Parts: sequence; structure tokens; C-alpha cells
Amino acid sequence: MNKQIPVDTKITLNWIDVKDVAEGCWLAAEKGRSGERYILANEQCMTITDTTKLANELYPELKLKIPGAVPKLMLFAIAGIMECLAKISKKAPALTRKDIAMFSGLQQNFDISKARKELGFNPKKPERAVTDALAYLMAHKALLK
Repeated sequence: MNKQIPVDTKITLNWIDVKDVAEGCWLAAEKGRSGERYILANEQCMTITDTTKLANELYPELKLKIPGAVPKLMLFAIAGIMECLAKISKKAPALTRKDIAMFSGLQQNFDISKARKELGFNPKKPERAVTDALAYLMAHKALLK
């Protein structure tokens, strides 16, 4: 919402409502089997570009720019520069070469069938989670400044 995403790093995000995660934790405590693990996530991830397009559809007045696609080699260069600047400023870089190496282009979808079947976990779709989050942020945007 602050228009600070200039490029799409091709890192996917797993948008999930925090209320769904909290409910999943409660369900795991109530119904989960001892020693088992449950994935409390959404099955499908979204790219920054897809998220920005959805935000533009919902709130065209924001006039968000769709992040540009850049080659992976350029992402490594940008991340390297950010890392150098971070050493000077003593602040964490927004992007690292390790981030790009590990996550760029990786489609991180999850199999949550075990949590669905054993716990009754049923999170909102990622688009709904983004829509709800944006509605909250728009209603409280004075607090974001």
C-alpha cells in the first residue's frame, strides 16, 4: 500500500487469515493426535504481481503499479547492492541473495489434506484473506503512516 515494491522477485506468498491459523491451532490442540504435525496454511500461493492486481481491482484509487519482471541475474545484483547498503546503514536488507536463491521461482503450494481431514481445518481462500486484509488496512490507513 506504500507503493514500495518496484520489482516482482517471483517469490510466492502464502496468504492466510490469522484467524484461520488461530483456529487451526485450537483445532490441533482439541483434535490433533499427539506427536503429529499439521500444516496450517493455504494450499495455493500468490505472487506479488497477482496480489497487486487483486489490490488494484479492489481499490483502484490506490493506483498501485504492477511490479516489473526482471531477470533472475538482475535480482541477484539488486540483492547484492541491498546487502552492501545494509552493512553501511546497519539495517537489515529488504532482499538478500539467499532469498533469491532459495525462493525465487519456487512455487510453494502445500498439501493441507491431513489438517482438513483430521482437524476440520478449512481456511479462507488466499484471495479472500488478501481482500479482508486490504479492507482492514484501508479502514485503518491513518494508523499506517
